[in-house]
Amino acid sequence: MFEAVVSAVKTGRVQRQLFATRDEAERFLAVVEDRLVNPPKRWDARQQEWREQKPKSMRDFRMEIVYRDCPAVVQAEEQVKTRRRKAA
Repeated sequence: MFEAVVSAVKTGRVQRQLFATRDEAERFLAVVEDRLVNPPKRWDARQQEWREQKPKSMRDFRMEIVYRDCPAVVQAEEQVKTRRRKAA
């Protein structure tokens, strides 16, 4: 399993997400990076119109992919499922 980690340097906020393949994790980080660099418009209730947001600087964020071994709990659940199938 691969874990995509996005951390904000200034605030220390960390977002983690697990993926089965490295390719999925890379696609996730590409989407996150695109959203930071090209933020969507935001509704300004005071002016009653959509406003452009300032793009974030990528220097303020760290993005990485970390390999993680499959947790033992997940492996045990898979073994139980295969035992049930064999018994049926």
